[in-house]
Parts: sequence; structure tokens; C-alpha cells
Amino acid sequence: NLLTFHRMTNTPAFGEKERIIVHLLHSELGTSHVDRETAGATNDSAAPKTDKLRFREKQVLGHLLEGLSEKQIANALSLSPYTVHEYVKNLYRHFDVSSRAELMANFIKQP
Repeated sequence: NLLTFHRMTNTPAFGEKERIIVHLLHSELGTSHVDRETAGATNDSAAPKTDKLRFREKQVLGHLLEGLSEKQIANALSLSPYTVHEYVKNLYRHFDVSSRAELMANFIKQP
């Protein structure tokens, strides 16, 4: 199944709000619009940035993109919540974002 969204020609690109709505829609439908294995490969500006991440940062990023909370990530990786929070802060700095929504927007597949 394929679900696509298009904008009229000469209209602004989808903003953060629309991306969040699409993410929620995909979550409710049980489909994935984020490719966890190749996080960044769907967005040219994000792809090279993932190459410079440490192993644990990549793991945490993958779990964030799946929608897990920091506490859930800590349990899944057998880390303390404080350590996971530090990795999340590093990821925000690395990708120059200030929220999870902004981070996820870097990895949304574009048609």
C-alpha cells in the first residue's frame, strides 16, 4: 500500500506541523515512514551526519525514530536514563535541532 501527500505547485513545502501529523497518521496506520536501518539516507542533508555518530548514538537515534521514550530506550539498551538523556542531547547538538520533532523531520522519507 502506498500513501502519498502532495502540495500544489508554487506552494510552500510541508512544515514541521504537517510532518508531525503525517508521522502520527503513519503510526496509527501501523506503517513506517522512517527507515531506522538507514537513518539519514532518505534525506541528503542528514545522511553524511549519521556517519559521524558513535555506535551508542546510532542505537539511541534508531530507538528515538521508532518513537520510544528515553526511559524505554534506557531499558532496551540496559543504560541509565541519565546516560540516554546525554546521548539525546548530543544528537540534538549534532543535528542542530531543539526538539524530537525537528530531529525526526530530518529522517522522513520524501516522495
